[in-house]
Amino acid sequence: MSAIAGTRDQCRADLTLTYAVHNAFRRDAALLMSASYSEDVRDGASIRAGWLTLKRYLAVQRTAKDCVLWPAMRTRLAGQPQELEILESMEAENAEMDPMIRKIDAALSHDRRFRLREYAEDFSTSLLTHLDREEANALPLVQSVLSQQEWRAFCDEQRRQVGLKGASSFFPWLLDGAPDSTRSQILSLLSPPLRFLCRSVWQPRYERTPHWELAGAA
Repeated sequence: MSAIAGTRDQCRADLTLTYAVHNAFRRDAALLMSASYSEDVRDGASIRAGWLTLKRYLAVQRTAKDCVLWPAMRTRLAGQPQELEILESMEAENAEMDPMIRKIDAALSHDRRFRLREYAEDFSTSLLTHLDREEANALPLVQSVLSQQEWRAFCDEQRRQVGLKGASSFFPWLLDGAPDSTRSQILSLLSPPLRFLCRSVWQPRYERTPHWELAGAA
């Protein structure tokens, strides 16, 4: 692996957007946990909206990995069982979250809020552990073996799934609560017209839409 890394340092993937997405996942996992402690039925629609948004972007990233990123990685890592085991563990951890996601869906859809706290804790713990392991093990491997073209193909697949219309929701969600440095980095990835739209139209509209808001909150 070190030999490969030595020849590809100039092609290291730009992980700015990936880390921002991961931090947005962490933020929403914390909000899900907070919401799971609310017993006010008026919170239901807002919690469901926040959950559906989190679930949507988890699915976008996972699908892009399954369709583009992991196949490219397997090709690059052929004959390297230890490195391939890292990919297998990433896929296994994602699969383990599927039944947890279904349980939260059921709790929110069928008035089983009394179980939401348990389900949310299981899911959030698994998600946070997965993100930490991916950043510690899989992403350095990605930077070691993938070309810029291969990484762009992964990013392009995520863009295709989100779509131009979906970008109006994705970027405000991504930037919600993000530090100024992250906001500047992410906005710099957009063209000037889209940057203007994000600041003047998309973000204000997002802020008017309830996400994870609790009736008892100030």
